[in-house]
Amino acid sequence: MTEMTQRGNLESDEGNRANDKHPPVTVIGLGPMGRALAGAFLKAGHPTIVWNRSAGKAEALADQGAVLAKTAAEAVAASRLTIVCVRDYDAVHDIVEPIGEGLRGRTLVNLTSDSPIRARQTAEWAAGHGIDYLDGAIMTPITTIGQNSATVLYSGSKAVFEAHRSVLSTIGGASVHLSEDAGRAAAYDVSLLDMYWTTISGYMNAPALAKAENISGKELLPFAQGISGIP
Repeated sequence: MTEMTQRGNLESDEGNRANDKHPPVTVIGLGPMGRALAGAFLKAGHPTIVWNRSAGKAEALADQGAVLAKTAAEAVAASRLTIVCVRDYDAVHDIVEPIGEGLRGRTLVNLTSDSPIRARQTAEWAAGHGIDYLDGAIMTPITTIGQNSATVLYSGSKAVFEAHRSVLSTIGGASVHLSEDAGRAAAYDVSLLDMYWTTISGYMNAPALAKAENISGKELLPFAQGISGIP
């Protein structure tokens, strides 16, 4: 397992400037999506520092060359850009609030799903601690992370987005900045997910209702195609 003590002084400004084309990136949160994000950075050649509250989830990434930080504070000190992708914003704040000073002057990109209000509150917290902040919404399956087709929406400072655009495009070729309003990406997220789940629910419920009346899917389909065209 590769630990930071074995990889030299990645946290120094000199280390961060050593590879301008592939700057180091920190990924906090190694659930299925977080592991996919870290894997994409590694594949693209970015020195990738990872941290998770359950260290065992980092082992496979360490085998791929990721640097395993011992603490969240150590992880954010190792790069100018930190990506956090965890369960919810409560988890985000549990992790980042104790290390707020360590993030000062750095960039935090939050790819955790929650409400627009929580996104704006987190942006306010970040601004109060001198942290550049972007809120993001991953609108793509885990299997597409790192591909040109992967869509990730961002909101917050346009200047911060542009400064890190090339790195962020590593995880999704269709990386889009929506607004300076930090809550905009979350608003798109909840709206689009509601559309998705409502559609899935309809596709599952309609055949069940028809089956209860002895109507087969084959009988129902021609009329379903017709009704789908109603504006």
